[in-house]
Amino acid sequence: MKRPFSGLGFVVFAFCLLLGSAQSAISAAVATGSISGRILNSVTGQYLNNARVVVRGSDQEAFTDSSGSYRLAGVPAGPVVLEVFFTGLDPQQISLTVPGGGTVEQDVQLSNAARYGTNEAGAVKLDAFTVSSARETNAAAIAINEQRFAPNIKNVIAADALGDVMDGNVGEFLKFMPGMTAEYDRESGGSVASVSVRGFPTNLAVVSADGMQMANTGNPQGASRVFQFTQVSINNIARLEVTKVPTPSTPADSMGGSIDMIGKSA
Repeated sequence: MKRPFSGLGFVVFAFCLLLGSAQSAISAAVATGSISGRILNSVTGQYLNNARVVVRGSDQEAFTDSSGSYRLAGVPAGPVVLEVFFTGLDPQQISLTVPGGGTVEQDVQLSNAARYGTNEAGAVKLDAFTVSSARETNAAAIAINEQRFAPNIKNVIAADALGDVMDGNVGEFLKFMPGMTAEYDRESGGSVASVSVRGFPTNLAVVSADGMQMANTGNPQGASRVFQFTQVSINNIARLEVTKVPTPSTPADSMGGSIDMIGKSA
């Protein structure tokens, strides 16, 4: 007849199971690493915001911040392929070996071979007579990329997309964007004084410059929250971003939407 487990034998058996589980957990933790770096536009020398970095064959992805930096954590150790994408530039696939429990640094430089060309050494070759055209194309590509990867409904358009704007009035530019309604100032030549977003009153649209909310100083009484576009000029603006659907980081007083004017970089 078989003898049942004694109390000591059961304790030893349970301890072995726990030890095996702990070793498996430690092995799983060591079997992953991380990838970090920065994404650069090699033509303009500008670090790219919202460039998408993906580990091929997995759901791991990251987007660069305003400094072009990204970080992917929990990547399985071993050989992986990193895919980098930014609108208007050639995507890249980079083979890496991720160390278990470590970090590999991988900076990436993106360009567009069809537009700029490359020499045998792989350096970017600029075409002198298309510099201004390339600059406009870069601005449009950045705007498209920002809108493509936005977490909400947002319209982004380069400030030079419509050519010269009357009096440099930002409102004259915004009135051509979807979901915008212009209100005119008849006393100053009929130019756009303020805009309504998605049909909400004009005082419910927050206007900011590079993310910093701008105060209304156009009303002599100072008792109105309606932003007057006679206060700003489009001359030094690179693109305009109109947010239609708020996110948790959006101010609570912007029920209609928000307008962010991104300045040109030095």
